[in-house]
Amino acid sequence: MMGGVPLYDWFLFGLTIVVAMYPAIVLGGLSGIFGNEDHPVGIASMIEVGMGTLMIGIVLETTRRAMGKSLPIICLAFILYALFGDQMPSPLTHNGHNWSSLVTYLYFSTDGIYGLSVLVIASYVFHFVLFGVFAMRIGLGELFLDIAYCIAGRFAGGPAKISVLSSAFVGMISGSSIANTISTGAYTIPAMKRIGYAPHFAAAVAAAASTGGQITPPIMGAAAFLMIEFLGLPYRDIIIAALVPAFMHFAGVLTMVHLEAKRLGLHGLAIEEMPAFKDVFRKDWPALVPLVLLVCLILAGYKPDTAAFWGISGCIVVGLANPRNRMRPSQLIATLQLGAKYALAIGGAAATVGIIVGIVINSALGYKISYLINTFSGDISSTVLSMLPFDWIDRQSITLMATLLFVAAACTVLGTGLPTTAAYIVLVALVTP
Repeated sequence: MMGGVPLYDWFLFGLTIVVAMYPAIVLGGLSGIFGNEDHPVGIASMIEVGMGTLMIGIVLETTRRAMGKSLPIICLAFILYALFGDQMPSPLTHNGHNWSSLVTYLYFSTDGIYGLSVLVIASYVFHFVLFGVFAMRIGLGELFLDIAYCIAGRFAGGPAKISVLSSAFVGMISGSSIANTISTGAYTIPAMKRIGYAPHFAAAVAAAASTGGQITPPIMGAAAFLMIEFLGLPYRDIIIAALVPAFMHFAGVLTMVHLEAKRLGLHGLAIEEMPAFKDVFRKDWPALVPLVLLVCLILAGYKPDTAAFWGISGCIVVGLANPRNRMRPSQLIATLQLGAKYALAIGGAAATVGIIVGIVINSALGYKISYLINTFSGDISSTVLSMLPFDWIDRQSITLMATLLFVAAACTVLGTGLPTTAAYIVLVALVTP
């Protein structure tokens, strides 16, 4: 052990730096292996194959530690498909790869580990994750929680409705379901249990409400920033489009907790248990300034990373100037460390998904899956048309509906084992064609 960290982790840390920087330092960039005199046809040397193999292993181990086993296992299945594609049944068959060519493609091309997903994480997502951490540190999360108490506390089943509203408010600045649950659930779950909600229902409310933070503008989950690149739309358009599904999500959860409160005959909080709105706003209003600045810059058309930079700067200024939640230099450093830790899980998942997407692109698996879906949908539409006694629905409409249902089923299946960002990228690669 050294500094509380096992020696093998220090070794992996050093190894990660070497394999991550190797293409840039030794080859002058990802394109260095293609088209120069040393690699005329992109054939990697044994050292480069070894470096790429280590990189793939490190990426999978990072993701396993940060997000669990599901995504690495799925990635390994795709690697096996890439290696043994010539033995797959039609129409999924492809020429297959040997290990050297596969590693070269995944490690040295911009369609593999260093693909679009990692680019978006580094360019956009990290900045917004850091903003969310700083915003919580200067008291914005506490302000939102108090406002939720003021609005919903007095109604039937008040703490559950506070949980939903506070999750919506905190979701505006975090974009992370986990961070949302931790910051709001610690207060609202005990309060829900105290007034009569079952423990499992209280935990479910906190989890379901916090999940909506990923689609709550202005700061959403990493998938929203990937949409910027995939769709070629400004972030402003993405957050405007997210307003309706975000509202529907929280309205649905709020309806459920209200019906449960009525069924159980639960009451709201007493007046003395709730803070006064004027007092809450008067003492914590400075924490709103960075969020307002961020939203204004986004609506004005600034790039997301630029808006996030000024939002973070605003958080630092407020944190240093506001006597109520003043940050000391040590706390500033700790906040930066926490932001980096939150970003690690997203970055590891993005690199792993980059491997999957690279294999999907290289093997044309997306078009093969699309062919299967379209074939099944066409068969379904023919069957449905033969059974209908009327002819006012055309074949194309039925085929489209069946295709959408297949895609929805794929979303559901992948969503049981993958985080949102990973599921979104895999589905974009597989079903968009």
